[in-house]
Amino acid sequence: MIRKPLTRRDFARTVMVGSVALGSAMAVGTTASAREVDRYLDLAAVNADAEAAGGLHPALPSDSAKLRVLLDEARSAGVDPRRYQVLLKQYWLAVGTESAGIDLASWTPFDGVHANLGNLTDTFAFYERLQLEHSELQWAGMGGMVGPAFAAGLLDVDFGRVVLNIRAISDAMAVVWRELDRVGTPIAQSIAAPEDLQALLQVGHEIRPEDVMWFQGKVIAMSKHIFSDLIPMHMAWIHNGADGIGELDRAGLLDENARIAWRNIASGNPEAVFDGNVRLLRREQYQSVGDQWDEAKNYRGSVGRALTYLTTFAASPSMPGVIPPRESDSLEFQVGAARIATPLPDFNWADRDGRWIYITNQLLPVYRDLMNDQPVLWRETLSAPVSQRIAGQGMIAQLPELLRSMLSAVKIDWN
Repeated sequence: MIRKPLTRRDFARTVMVGSVALGSAMAVGTTASAREVDRYLDLAAVNADAEAAGGLHPALPSDSAKLRVLLDEARSAGVDPRRYQVLLKQYWLAVGTESAGIDLASWTPFDGVHANLGNLTDTFAFYERLQLEHSELQWAGMGGMVGPAFAAGLLDVDFGRVVLNIRAISDAMAVVWRELDRVGTPIAQSIAAPEDLQALLQVGHEIRPEDVMWFQGKVIAMSKHIFSDLIPMHMAWIHNGADGIGELDRAGLLDENARIAWRNIASGNPEAVFDGNVRLLRREQYQSVGDQWDEAKNYRGSVGRALTYLTTFAASPSMPGVIPPRESDSLEFQVGAARIATPLPDFNWADRDGRWIYITNQLLPVYRDLMNDQPVLWRETLSAPVSQRIAGQGMIAQLPELLRSMLSAVKIDWN
């Protein structure tokens, strides 16, 4: 077959067809890239309660640089922020964990207190650093200041778990608890003692090492949950200001309370800033961990209530000037003509309303007083190494103060 010579028109047509083909190939490549990004859209926060290892969803990277690339692609493609909600929150969470020195991928609450002690220490040190570097971030300062007592309490609980693992001691304690139940429960019922005390008397002998281990994991998960819920907001604020908070809002990550909180914090007005931080603290207690405290309290019948009440009794907050629950809200009984105040708290930390009353009566006003009227002590407390403060808050180190506190709570008023 004899081919005709290629004319100018034929050449132009060939170039045009080739260009169209090349453009189509490029479009296919762009679509493939877009589909890769789409894998991370419309995800559910399956680990929203932070009880499993890692971040919000196992498909998401935990490295902020990788997350930033995906996030920027979603933004540049004009994707509705609600579709990249979990990706956005995971990005700011990763920024926060990296800033705190925590490995998000391996952060596993139920591995126990010793495996998580480094994460707890780094969490509270990070909170304190946020407060010292950003005066408006008072929620972080409060969390950092009370954190060492929280971590020390978990270590004390773990010591109790170890003791319960020793058969002879466990058996002896069970005998003691049963005798307390036999003698104490009828008395407690006759004077209308609260459910917490009755639960402690009745099931104290049933608390097992595995119960303590579960309780530790649950409480550590709450600490991680608080970080996962509130630190993304703080990182967005620090790095992108009001625009960062606005994107979180457009993504559906803020409710009306949180919007008001950040608007007040952004105002710079001292009263409004404090109110904004109080709103974040209320979100922490009622929304972030409220349900998890309910689960802890309801664990294995009355065992959870007994455990949470024991920890409320033992609590000694590490904020200078704060009165512990056993003194500030001591349980009182009327016995004949006498009104007797005991060294037992009249509420359970696991009950969100009782917890909030204690926070608003003690932690909030004391922290505000430290900031405004005792700035040297405030800064010194926030600047002290967290690991040292944890060691100083342990039961053994605090035993003299615990005994003094218990004695001071006992009062008899004869009518």
